[in-house]
Amino acid sequence: MSTYADQGANTSATHALEVKQVTKYFGNVHAVDGVSLEIPTGQVVALLGENGAGKTTLLDMVLGLNQPTSGTIKVLGTGVKDAAKNAKISAVLQTSALLGDVDVQSNIEMIAALNHLGRREVMQVMDRVNLTELRKRKVVKLSGGERQRVKLAIALVAAPQLLILDEPTTGMDPLSRKDFWDTMRAQTSTGRTLIFATHFLQEAADFADRIIIMNHGKIVADGSLADLQAMASDNVVTITWPGTLEQAKQALSSYSEAISALELTGAVLNVHTKASDSVARTLLDQRGAKDLRISASTLDDVFTALIA
Repeated sequence: MSTYADQGANTSATHALEVKQVTKYFGNVHAVDGVSLEIPTGQVVALLGENGAGKTTLLDMVLGLNQPTSGTIKVLGTGVKDAAKNAKISAVLQTSALLGDVDVQSNIEMIAALNHLGRREVMQVMDRVNLTELRKRKVVKLSGGERQRVKLAIALVAAPQLLILDEPTTGMDPLSRKDFWDTMRAQTSTGRTLIFATHFLQEAADFADRIIIMNHGKIVADGSLADLQAMASDNVVTITWPGTLEQAKQALSSYSEAISALELTGAVLNVHTKASDSVARTLLDQRGAKDLRISASTLDDVFTALIA
């Protein structure tokens, strides 16, 4: 029998996840709208976006908890149902439940038994997520961060090749969040593929090989931290704008290749651009435009612009 770490690293398929033109409609709401992506095995991917961006709906479909309206999803080269049946995929979800009046070890053992695993695998996984000293404590007496580690142990006990985390650190204090990600770093060293949804930009920047940003059901950015940092090399031209966003786009059409994003909030227009001086002069030539300033762009600025 292979070891726990060996099972986690056993990835024969080229891609852990293949999503092709997937949509999901709830009535007239396009929760996921034509999403396509490929994630190689062993990659750590952050799925970033505000609440309602489509992150959770997409992950639910990958897990087989919801069916796409159209499009196809493959996990490690097989259908979603087969991947789940063969324990190739597992998850820590916001809705994951634990038995509060039962101790930590018993919670994990119940799930292990469903996968025909015994005490050895349970002890191994508790050691890996730093739960050994808490194994006889009832879940109801655990902190929020400790409960998340129990959920993680349950997700890992069958050594899935693809692990999905949906907002795993929501509600955690900063210390608990740090402890959780320290634990996760050890888990990804085996070559396991990890996809985690978050609305914390810093979490994505610190931990992911690749960051995918969703907005209104669509992927609006997909790349490494360096790719986003390249966008952050733009300056931000901010001005009080008397017109619409479409009018601003028309006024700046000559600089479209030098502009990475435009956003209009109320009467304040923000333009992310490498041609800040030219853009500033053009905007000031428009009647009613005033109060212009130019500032350096940050990763937070890029994220805000992409989801505007």
